[in-house]
Amino acid sequence: MAPSGFELLSQGEEDALHNIARLLTIESRPYQRISTRLLKPEALDKRPHQLPSPPPDASAADEEAAARAAKQEKEIQDIRTWQNDINNEIALLDHAILRMEHTTNSNHDERERYAVEKNAITSKQQTVRDHIEELRAQLVDAKETLAVRKTYDELTEKITNSKMLKPRDEQSAAHAKLDEEIAELQQEVEISKNTWAERRTQFGRIEDEAKEMLRMIKDEKEEAERKEGMMKDGDDNDDGEGSIMRGVASQVGTPRPDAGGATPLHIGQADDNSSTLRVPHDRLAPLSRGTSAAPSPAPDTEMAESGAQDDDSSGIEEGEEEDDDGPPEEMDQS
Repeated sequence: MAPSGFELLSQGEEDALHNIARLLTIESRPYQRISTRLLKPEALDKRPHQLPSPPPDASAADEEAAARAAKQEKEIQDIRTWQNDINNEIALLDHAILRMEHTTNSNHDERERYAVEKNAITSKQQTVRDHIEELRAQLVDAKETLAVRKTYDELTEKITNSKMLKPRDEQSAAHAKLDEEIAELQQEVEISKNTWAERRTQFGRIEDEAKEMLRMIKDEKEEAERKEGMMKDGDDNDDGEGSIMRGVASQVGTPRPDAGGATPLHIGQADDNSSTLRVPHDRLAPLSRGTSAAPSPAPDTEMAESGAQDDDSSGIEEGEEEDDDGPPEEMDQS
């Protein structure tokens, strides 16, 4: 189990672990052995010695030759042993170098695999962190929802435990009564709509009839004005007669006190319609000022007053014709 104070190494320290200069003892031994053999001073002294000059006598020469041959044989044996040792050391060195090369390649492959796994682990770690943040936000929302639901539960408990509540049967009866009242009100609204539609139609008819009456009155008024203009033109043609007729015409055109504010008549009208258009004296008796036949001192004023009276009477008559009480009474009955 790793100690509690263990921390990750820095990138430089991690690369130092894979440094090829830091060799193990078993890895450095072939280098040390071959260097020791090749760098010793007596390493290259294993060579055969030179033969001396021939001895003077045969017996001594034979002994020396035998001794020299034995020594040379020993030297040759030592040289062969040394060569075998050197070859073995070189073979071990070659094996060690080959092993180091394979180890280095394997280390490079492991480093690449480690980098890929490190990236994958880092991305997975970031994904896990993001997921944790999402879960944390969901947890906050869930806590808020839980608090709201608890509040609703408390309110529901207060409502259900209240003694002011009525049974479901009474509530259903009250709801049914409210529904009936709503239906009645809706029916009244429909009836009111129909009534107002009928009244609107009646008002439209009344308005059309009033317009028709106004048009008829206007036509009759225009006809009367046209006839009056024709009568005035006839009076202008009769102006060429004698002074007696002029005097009579002036007296006829002048309003008299006993005329009662009536419109003066022309000569032709007085002659032709004297029996039909003359106003009885009994009706004008209260309004007459006297029996004198003298002309009035202020004819213009009386003419203006008579014209105003005519206008007032005509206006009243038109108003009376416009105010038709028949249709409104008929509308109220509906």
